[in-house]
Amino acid sequence: MLSDDGDYQGRLGEIRQEEYPQLEGHVYLDYTGAPPIPKSLVREYADFLTTETIQGNPHSGNTQAQRVRAGVNEARRMVLEHLEADPIHYTCIFTSGATAALKLVGESFPWEGESSKFWYLQDNHTSVLGLRELARVKGVHIQCVSEEDIVNGLCKPFSEEGEKKVGVSSPSLLAYPAQSNYNGQRYPLFWGERKPRNWRVLLDTAAYAATSTLSLRQYPVDFCVLSFYKIFGFPTGVGALIARTEALQELRRPYFGGGTVDAILASGSFSRLKRENIHEGFEDGTINFHAILALPLAFSVFRRLYGSFERIAHHTQQLILATYHGLSELRHECGAPLVQFLMSHPETSIGDPKLHGPILTFLLLRPAGEYVGYAEVAKVAALEGISLRTGSFCNPGASQTWLGLTDQALREQFEAGHICGDDKDLIKGHPTGAIRASLGASSSMDDVNRLIGFLIRYFLNPRSLCAPENPLSVTLTREEPQLPEGRISKLILYPIKSCGGYIVPEGVNWRMKESGLEWDREWMLKSVDTGRALDQKRYVLEIHDHIGTWYA
Repeated sequence: MLSDDGDYQGRLGEIRQEEYPQLEGHVYLDYTGAPPIPKSLVREYADFLTTETIQGNPHSGNTQAQRVRAGVNEARRMVLEHLEADPIHYTCIFTSGATAALKLVGESFPWEGESSKFWYLQDNHTSVLGLRELARVKGVHIQCVSEEDIVNGLCKPFSEEGEKKVGVSSPSLLAYPAQSNYNGQRYPLFWGERKPRNWRVLLDTAAYAATSTLSLRQYPVDFCVLSFYKIFGFPTGVGALIARTEALQELRRPYFGGGTVDAILASGSFSRLKRENIHEGFEDGTINFHAILALPLAFSVFRRLYGSFERIAHHTQQLILATYHGLSELRHECGAPLVQFLMSHPETSIGDPKLHGPILTFLLLRPAGEYVGYAEVAKVAALEGISLRTGSFCNPGASQTWLGLTDQALREQFEAGHICGDDKDLIKGHPTGAIRASLGASSSMDDVNRLIGFLIRYFLNPRSLCAPENPLSVTLTREEPQLPEGRISKLILYPIKSCGGYIVPEGVNWRMKESGLEWDREWMLKSVDTGRALDQKRYVLEIHDHIGTWYA
């Protein structure tokens, strides 16, 4: 099925075996959360740290410090080169992650009260939504906008009078994602080119950059943020703000830390930020230089393994298309669909890299149309060695839109006890979150097939459980319905994963919790040597659980 870049495909099995032993026996489908780390990257990094030289604090003036500064600058150069950002026009500022880069822009932006505007899409990560609080303190006019608002309000050519209508007399900011971390929808990169005067565009590429290439030469946005662990898996704690120099010079920092000033008086209010190397004026304190020095190694390892990010993009696009086709064909015996996709026009957008990334977000339906809770799916998937992401994925706006929830409904869910990150997956039968499968460079067709096989085994039901094909034709009677009676003949618990079951003695009552039967599937045994969980593929079933009679 996969015919792109035969060398990539031909070596993928070998790459996974040599570089990703942690994927053996596991189906990992949360690359948007964090991709797995290639083994050679960690080994080369460890060798670099322990055999090359001492890594000194870059703020010191000694030889080791100078080497570190040179290594950090090489990392900056490689990041700009990767994004096709001309170093004459763009600056790379290292941060602790994409969230810190967003906050740096928000707290330093030159807002001018209510004459300034902050526009953001409903579909944005929580870290972008947090910018509105920084804007609110400055009295800025804040608006959650649609794609149509951006196209009609910002991207059309304006006359002087027209520009006044959108409030461009004062510095204003538009923030949106290159790719939704919720469902993979991709937004136009050219919005950054068509803005009126005094508007700046902040592009969140954290979810986009791992499986796509971005050219800031072709799409010259003002600010671009990313996190490197989202791309390489390692290192965490390092991100970047890529800023156009002219936009960066407009920022007004409310705080300065060590290493950011050329001159300062301790007893007065005099201070001057660094200007010769403008990025230094925005990197408070000692940067995470050990992690930053891993970036050149990460770029090198990925090029060696995968050839180029263009090939990664092509590979993941083919895989997500195959996943969509496989899931869309899953139907209960009565013909009712198993999967409900949460995205616009998946039949035409998935597989088109301009419209969609390698993410599928969906709900599962029972034969009669009731929803399956995401927590139920996640727990069963975990038992099968499948990692999915469930919930709202730190994107409350997209979640609200695609689940069809009003503001009042969200408040009611909160009052009913549902909070971000919990497992209250259904309230009054309506889902509070969804299921997300995301792919990356080391994903394989076997991952896709195992996901589809898992859904078939656990969630496809026979025709007898389906809703009537024409419920209006059912004859109604005045007789009381005869409800079927049933009796549980045997109850078996499996407290420890892959161990034998415990048969509950007849006549013993057993407690039910929100997660299911008490003590059922609550533990696993892990090898001290390998850290892997015990499973029946490696060890014959010989352990049987026993729960003491004191429980009864």
